Amino acid sequence: EEKKAHERQFSMLLDNEQRLVYLGNDRNDESEPILKVIKQRSKRCHHAIIVWLGAIIFFILVTLTSHFSVLSFPTVLSDAEVPSDQFSETRARAAVQSILDLGPRVTGTPKNEIQTPELLVSFLSQITPRDDILLEIDVQGNVTGVIPPYFQPYRITSFQQISNVIVRVSPKSNNDSRRNALLVSGHYDSVPYSQGAGDDMSAIAIMLEMIRTLCHWDSSKFNSAIIFNLNGAEEMGLFGSYAFVTQHPWAPTVRAFVNMEGMGSGGRALLFQTSSNNYWLPQAWAASVVYPFGTSLAQDVFKSGLIPSDTDYRIYRDFGFIPGLDFAFVSEGWVYHTRLDRQDHVTEGCLQAQGENLLSFFSKLNENKNLVDLPSSQGPAVFYDFLGSSMAIYTENAAFWLSGFVFTISAIILVLHLLDPIRRYTRREIYFYFIFVAIAFGFLLLGIFVGISLPLLIGFILSKIRPFSWFSHPLFSVALYGFWSLLSIVASQWAHSAVMKRKFPEISSESLSQHTFWASHVIWLILYVIATVARMSGAFYAFFWCLLPVGCVSLGTWMLDILYKKRKMLPKIISRRIKSTKTSHGSHWWVTLPLGNLFPTLIMMEGIITFLGTIIPITGRLPTLPGDVVIAALVAVLFQLEILLFSPLIYRIGHYAKTTGILGFACVLVVVMAIFLPPFSSGKPLRLESTHVWFPQSQNAYISVRFLSNPQYKPAIENVTGIISLEDQWMVPNVGVPPQTPPTVIQNHSHSSQDSFPRIPGFNLKRQVSNRVVFDITTYNASGWNLVLKPSHPLASIEVNGNSVNNSTVEMSKEGTYVVSQTIGFQDWSGNTTIQVAVQSQASVQLEVQVEIDTYYQQDSPQLLGVLAQLPDWTTQTTKWLTRISMNFTFSSED
Repeated sequence: EEKKAHERQFSMLLDNEQRLVYLGNDRNDESEPILKVIKQRSKRCHHAIIVWLGAIIFFILVTLTSHFSVLSFPTVLSDAEVPSDQFSETRARAAVQSILDLGPRVTGTPKNEIQTPELLVSFLSQITPRDDILLEIDVQGNVTGVIPPYFQPYRITSFQQISNVIVRVSPKSNNDSRRNALLVSGHYDSVPYSQGAGDDMSAIAIMLEMIRTLCHWDSSKFNSAIIFNLNGAEEMGLFGSYAFVTQHPWAPTVRAFVNMEGMGSGGRALLFQTSSNNYWLPQAWAASVVYPFGTSLAQDVFKSGLIPSDTDYRIYRDFGFIPGLDFAFVSEGWVYHTRLDRQDHVTEGCLQAQGENLLSFFSKLNENKNLVDLPSSQGPAVFYDFLGSSMAIYTENAAFWLSGFVFTISAIILVLHLLDPIRRYTRREIYFYFIFVAIAFGFLLLGIFVGISLPLLIGFILSKIRPFSWFSHPLFSVALYGFWSLLSIVASQWAHSAVMKRKFPEISSESLSQHTFWASHVIWLILYVIATVARMSGAFYAFFWCLLPVGCVSLGTWMLDILYKKRKMLPKIISRRIKSTKTSHGSHWWVTLPLGNLFPTLIMMEGIITFLGTIIPITGRLPTLPGDVVIAALVAVLFQLEILLFSPLIYRIGHYAKTTGILGFACVLVVVMAIFLPPFSSGKPLRLESTHVWFPQSQNAYISVRFLSNPQYKPAIENVTGIISLEDQWMVPNVGVPPQTPPTVIQNHSHSSQDSFPRIPGFNLKRQVSNRVVFDITTYNASGWNLVLKPSHPLASIEVNGNSVNNSTVEMSKEGTYVVSQTIGFQDWSGNTTIQVAVQSQASVQLEVQVEIDTYYQQDSPQLLGVLAQLPDWTTQTTKWLTRISMNFTFSSED
């Protein structure tokens, strides 16, 4: 009370500008208490500045450590410096350069169906294996098949005459090894407008160099053959893997597989999917690899559908019933499926790291004479790497036991804390302790709610004013939305402190800090329970946050208690310091709490950097996703989780008004920066889809430019002449992709000459029986087509080339359509390709039919090139030909 009185007196004196009376050299003795207040305030202010600077430095160092830990790659040596039985990235890159020089390699084009297989076979034929090693090369060509409604219930997918290049390496003297094989898979086809260096020629380069390396291994290292599927039809629907696993004679011998994909261009290959009941496979990977990088949390994210794609892993798992591992290069996702996906963008050393990992992995698996004898019922695996240096792995059942262990430890620590004989809490004090923790819990939830709501509001506002300002600057998204989350936490604790000190004037900041610590611990325990019960693999993050901070703080407290009891045996200066620390109610927290949070912060920061680095580029190719709101929500939630157990230290800093003011200024500053920051660049561009569409029935054509995201940037192409509004007809929905945004139509024009267009496709219709209609679709120079059926009510069955699919497996889409897709591989491009589709109805039906024929191998038309030349350099365009035929008719069972 005396201190408060002096503080009030000091404030009054400041108001009357009598500062010099107490600060001058002639001060009297009565001013001494006020001078102490001045010194204490100054000391606390300096202390707060030092703590905030220390916190900033701490998080910068943690971020840099987490970031660069997964960017360490082996040194890439020249060809002459690497022995023939070891992996060489230099040789791997050289092996695929001639293929990359071909340009885009689309299924159904000569570059993909003829030239690329010839180059692959030529390279493989030049490998001279050891005398005791058998190298077999098989070109699986002219494969035809139908994939039932699997990815989407309304879509039937068929393929015709696609090709794979299959290679098997095995010891000559061990015939059993060829019945006990490992599979490595990647694809050499690309999307129509990209070289595909990252997706997926990097995998092909690794596979070719692995084949060459394995051919120089001693046969005694092999107990299993290794099969390589260099497949040529992945981008159009995972046809290459389906053709291998269902039709190739070597497929039944495969006991496990590794699939490699590209969602970016380099970086470490992320392990993001493993088989559910084959724990031994990821366990062997974790025990053997040199450069581990992966997390089972990525598996949860991929299964959620947030990432709009799929890989050959799904085909091998669900149609071949083979256990496997799925990898993807996720760095630099901005170049994925664009013209920027070139070999010079592939990170140096990433091929070397993955190649060494795979060879070590195969050596580990070959320690078993028979892979069939390995256990297959240990349940799903939980796995994660430690800063790219090692990998932890355990079963999902073990994760349940770990959660029980964490709850037991938490309960024991809390009981020991409340029954501490030195503090001697009474029952009334224990009762109020729980009440105070509950109050702190409520204010923390309030801070979390506001800390998520504010960034969402800012994201929504920016989506209307300046969307995607963070797209080219991922770390800026953390500042843009993370500062608002931090501001909400500080404000909520300011409110908590004000309320508690008004109701309980005697309560100290140290006590408030302890209450908030236990409240934040309870929040993490709740999240741990939810994640564990939901069988989320990412529950391991909660495990570390629940165990290490509380354990470290409690250990520091108990050590201090022991030293306090023994203080008389210590030197006086140390004894006084221990007594001072003991009576300050946990000043050791400045050391023990950050120390306990260090490892969880490091491992979670690595996950946040990888997650945002993967998700942010993906938002640029999702037309219906509100990117600003999604990124705001993700950053806010991740930021709240990251700083939750650091929040108790804020009470010990104080200076809430100044801290809130500075944070508020920083929040406004980053929002202003977001308004003026250019969202896109030539290296991280805005994606557009440009299509030259031709209607042969009317001899009419138009060029459409569709935004794959951010239609708000339509003014960027308004300087292109001839923009015409057009009500778009119903379009073919893409596999696994949300409905497209309406296109901007440019240069609507007619053509009397067909020289620059594909020839008119044949489209024959004949009725065979009363309720059955058969379409004979004859195409010329086409890479594939989509037959879209829009009936007035569901059909009974759909048949493709004699393969019948009834209504128990195929369903109408929400738009009331069925889609039959066909991809055409190797063909005589001067001839015809005919596919037969039959539909059957049980009653009269009005049927609207649309055929969209894709032609990928032709050059871009002069009209399309003229449009593309006028677009800004911070855009990237996907281009294709599209021929559309539409008709309506009715058929019924009475006819």
